[in-house]
Amino acid sequence: MPLRQVSFEPYGAQGAWLGPTLMDRMTGKGALLARFTYEGVPIVVINTHLLANYRADWRPARRAARDQQRQLAQLTDLVRRQPDNSLVLLAGDQRPTYRPFPGVLARYALPLDMVLVRMPAELHASVEAQLCLGEPVALVGGGHDYLSDHLGVQVTISWRRGLCAAS
Repeated sequence: MPLRQVSFEPYGAQGAWLGPTLMDRMTGKGALLARFTYEGVPIVVINTHLLANYRADWRPARRAARDQQRQLAQLTDLVRRQPDNSLVLLAGDQRPTYRPFPGVLARYALPLDMVLVRMPAELHASVEAQLCLGEPVALVGGGHDYLSDHLGVQVTISWRRGLCAAS
């Protein structure tokens, strides 16, 4: 299943130059798009990482909350621009962090990573999801650790003509 096209769309709102969102700005958050076709169905996978709201303060007056709203509006527009006949999967980090490091407040530990699916009208498919990567793995050189501070979401989409799995 070769990729037909890969592109990156940076977010217009990148966070403040000063404060905890500096690293978000320096890493250039945005959406990575991968396009391919499987059994005649065009598929678009969009992977994103929204700006982190380190203070978990969602009041509209807070810059991080406003920047996230701008990013979500841009992401919504990006999904709407995809062809109607495409199966669109939107995945990624919508809020840090699922498995917090020691000392991180529990309010950051909400499991909000997700995969959203937009099905083309003519495709009758079923969607299943499960969490993965929940256990530490053996590290080269010894020891064990988690692959990420997030659990993975594995999605399987199937339709009559075949089976498509994306993680």
